[in-house]
Amino acid sequence: MARLLLPLVALLAFTACAGDVLVKLPVHEPAPDSPLAAVPPTPFTVSVAIADGATIGGRRTTIGNSDMGAVDFAVDPRETLADLFIAELESAGHVLAREGENGERRLDVTIYMFAARTPATALYWDVTGELRTTLESTGAHYEVTVTDRTYGNPGRGIITRLAKICLQRVAAQFREDPDVAAFLRGE
Repeated sequence: MARLLLPLVALLAFTACAGDVLVKLPVHEPAPDSPLAAVPPTPFTVSVAIADGATIGGRRTTIGNSDMGAVDFAVDPRETLADLFIAELESAGHVLAREGENGERRLDVTIYMFAARTPATALYWDVTGELRTTLESTGAHYEVTVTDRTYGNPGRGIITRLAKICLQRVAAQFREDPDVAAFLRGE
């Protein structure tokens, strides 16, 4: 009986962790003192695309790469990134322009990866969030990888936290990028 109990407990523990995770990210809050505020106010638009072959979401796995379910975002990553860049620019005094408005700067962004991975050992998961994007308008590439270890189920909480950190770090790279300031000035 005891020989059957351990595999049964392990099976129940595994199935309790299995299932899809829907990541709901909070609205981005830009930093208060952006270097982009030094640029005279500029009307802008933002367009975000997902590259062909991009990795969006991901799969949760456990030992032996066994599938535990999908990782999906509640809001389309294109909308999430557009909102992030709009919030950063508006907080720095720039104005979201209507399409075709005179003097407009169009920020074109491509997402190559916005995903989570959960490789496991016998004791823990190293949960990794990754965000890779390019500002086509300036040629800048922003890449962030964040990893945290958990000894429990790599669920919505840790994945959401890592995705939020990825977004915050991309926003910081964007704010500090001198090419973005030059782009807003029309240089």
